[in-house]
Amino acid sequence: VHEEANPVGWMTFPSVENRDVSIPLKWHDKFVLPVYPPMRLERVTMKPKEVAANWLDVNNAAEKKFIETFGMDLSRSRLNEVEANYYMGNFELMLSLIAAGSSLNKIFVDVTAKVLESEELLARFDVPKEFWGRMRKSFERQLNTITGRFDFALDNDNNLKSFEYNADSASTLLECGRIQQKYLESIGVADKGRVSGFRVERMLKMAWSHTGVKGTVHFLIDDDQEEEYTALYMLETAEATGLKGRLCKGFEEFSFNDDGMVVDGAGEVVTTVWKTWNWNTAMADYKDAKATRGEGWKASKTDKVRLCDLVLGDESILVYEPLWKLIPANKAILPLVWDHAPNHPNLLPTSYDLTEGLNKSG
Repeated sequence: VHEEANPVGWMTFPSVENRDVSIPLKWHDKFVLPVYPPMRLERVTMKPKEVAANWLDVNNAAEKKFIETFGMDLSRSRLNEVEANYYMGNFELMLSLIAAGSSLNKIFVDVTAKVLESEELLARFDVPKEFWGRMRKSFERQLNTITGRFDFALDNDNNLKSFEYNADSASTLLECGRIQQKYLESIGVADKGRVSGFRVERMLKMAWSHTGVKGTVHFLIDDDQEEEYTALYMLETAEATGLKGRLCKGFEEFSFNDDGMVVDGAGEVVTTVWKTWNWNTAMADYKDAKATRGEGWKASKTDKVRLCDLVLGDESILVYEPLWKLIPANKAILPLVWDHAPNHPNLLPTSYDLTEGLNKSG
């Protein structure tokens, strides 16, 4: 056994002669790692042919809303198309995406911590200063979050590169977690492999469990069909872990109780919120409410509840995704991430200034 150049111990085997060092060692096949093929992603063109009708479950709330939004027209006849395309990736691509996502998520979170510690860096993110303290508290309190999505592309050398981190996004979860698989089964090509989102539903349930949330989660959406079926899918995964979900379209059902706390239409105090509303929209609503309500405003039962009251009001309300996700989701973080992990294989060189290197690379 060696540590650097110095032996730190020896092992002896009685009745076994020392090996003749002039004879090269022969490794057993089981100790030789196989050479895996490089990452591959190819576009496949096909003519969809329905082999299973009614491929979505009309008794499932999320799938029913998806049907209302897009229908189940597998032939794409409404678009006068006879061909469809999908992308086929190999196992190495999947493993590489998992590794890249895990590595970059840690880097972005580490850099977010640095940003939150520095007023100079925070000023680059165009977040009103009055929310800085609240953002820091959310980082300390809600490090376990639920969703986030990296946008990756393959460069000319077949390397994965990230364009950005949509850290506050839940879009396409139903499509990736369920719709794709059912679509493949319905057109008879499921035997080609499994869809990229085969672990999404299981991971969402695990994420809910790790939050430590108890009781009811209020799912806040605008009057939008895509937001609705996404929220219904998230609600389903939350309820699978023992939570209670309540879908809330708009804010009409909410009110303030005698203690100034927000309650829903059943009189239950709101403690946890999952939202599709953008944080910038919430901050704009907060600014407008502050101007409208005036200084010293205190909630009363006659006041209307606004978006900002649910996500930027009582700090005891947990919001997913939390306020601190504004930092990794902002492209202003990219140069800081590059400085933190220069030459990381999944990052593109980024700077606040146009450097000579960036100018040459286009």
